[in-house]
Amino acid sequence: LTYTSNYVQADGNAKNRNTIAGLNIGDTVNYTTTMNGVTLNNWKVFYVDGDYTILILADCLPNAAIDITQTGFTNLVKSTTEPTYGINAINNRIQLLDVMTTKSNWTSLLTGTINGIHIDYTGTPDINIWAMGAPSIDLWVNSWNAKYPVDTIYTATTTSTMSDGLNGYYVGTTENPTTYYIDYSSNEGYNNTLYYPHKEAGNYCYWLASPSAYDVVDMMIVYCSSGYVDSYDYGNDDCGVGLRPIVSLPTSILQ
Repeated sequence: LTYTSNYVQADGNAKNRNTIAGLNIGDTVNYTTTMNGVTLNNWKVFYVDGDYTILILADCLPNAAIDITQTGFTNLVKSTTEPTYGINAINNRIQLLDVMTTKSNWTSLLTGTINGIHIDYTGTPDINIWAMGAPSIDLWVNSWNAKYPVDTIYTATTTSTMSDGLNGYYVGTTENPTTYYIDYSSNEGYNNTLYYPHKEAGNYCYWLASPSAYDVVDMMIVYCSSGYVDSYDYGNDDCGVGLRPIVSLPTSILQ
């Protein structure tokens, strides 16, 4: 029994499929993009969903990257007491939520370089390629649960809409929670900067793109200095609550 085999040496364009299969939550990605002239080159894998991978800015978005006079951002206010990251809304939490979830506000994050190669997805018709101003609480929980399944977090929404028309979120450590917050400061994940990038006292950290069920003035946030995922007043100027944009890109280009 004989057979013939042809060996072909891989060239520089060969794809390492193991890299795709081994893309893990928390991995740093060599992605560089800009927003309002500010270079953003610190991105991490937040969630892997087959053909698409969601990246998150590894730190809060600097205020300098946000032009509050630009269409789509005019309902935002930069904190006067926490000028580096602090962001809140003018009149109601719907404004803050709209800014974060309106994908056209964040299209500048869809062009840049990955491993030194230029990419531009700003005009793509693929609905799975997008950018937003922050992860929702559900996406945050999905990422956490994939990374730390022994410390599972659950969410639930109000059974009826709140007075501002939104369904607020509960969060807890049991199914169908009715609690407004979790304290994970004693869990392993609290030491992971993917979820808690700052530990400075007084730093509230970053907004999540989901309303809280606690009160109609509250949004969900991550308290980095305490390990809480909790509610916070959308209009509090004395805040160190920033934005952490997310970008959904094809997994194949990250190899």
